[in-house]
Amino acid sequence: LNGNNYNLLQTLNYHTNSVYKIIEIKNQQLISCSDDNSFIVYFKENNEYKMDYKIQTNGSCYSVIQTKNSEICYSEFTNDAICFFDILERKKIKTINNISKRNDYLEKVLMIKEDLLFIGGENKISLINVNQYNLIRVIDVQGSSWIYAICMLNDNTFLTGDDSKA
Repeated sequence: LNGNNYNLLQTLNYHTNSVYKIIEIKNQQLISCSDDNSFIVYFKENNEYKMDYKIQTNGSCYSVIQTKNSEICYSEFTNDAICFFDILERKKIKTINNISKRNDYLEKVLMIKEDLLFIGGENKISLINVNQYNLIRVIDVQGSSWIYAICMLNDNTFLTGDDSKA
């Protein structure tokens, strides 16, 4: 920000298709995910981001979130899957298939208590334990079609926003 104007500092041109999400993780790295079936991990050096490595995924990567200090969870749209990945070890930890028929909604995820992940989907919410990398339960949401948003009110209550405009 320079006065009332923003100046371009840097352009990252490593993806070959649309970029759907970019996050900064706790150790000042960036991660971007793309329709080019990949996500990229960047590191910061001398106030600029540089590509550290690129991982090919088994389908369009619509979203990514950080689940632990050195772990991320990303979506693989083609396989209706979410994948857990260790960014330090540079390896996939676990894939959970058939989470949602349109898991581009992974961006509508809410993480609670640092070990639970809510993922909105078609008429349902999937609850994932990020420590054991497993699906705990699927919650049917009555009267909705696609869950677009989730908000935790407390440990036992959550709100959803869906395509029924409710």
